Amino acid sequence: MSQDISELSLDSTPGMIKTLAAGVAELQALESLPVNTQEQELDVLLRVINALAEELGYELHG
Repeated sequence: MSQDISELSLDSTPGMIKTLAAGVAELQALESLPVNTQEQELDVLLRVINALAEELGYELHG
């Protein structure tokens, strides 16, 4: 069952906050590498988006 976005609050979304924090940490780690690609950054962003969508009850394809 999906959750209406208007019902979201910080109290009801601890998993989403953890997912976002992990994604930010991973992007920061990529920035510190001598060579990173836009493809690597996009891969991280897509994984974060998919994880957030799953937590909201959506299944993304692609």
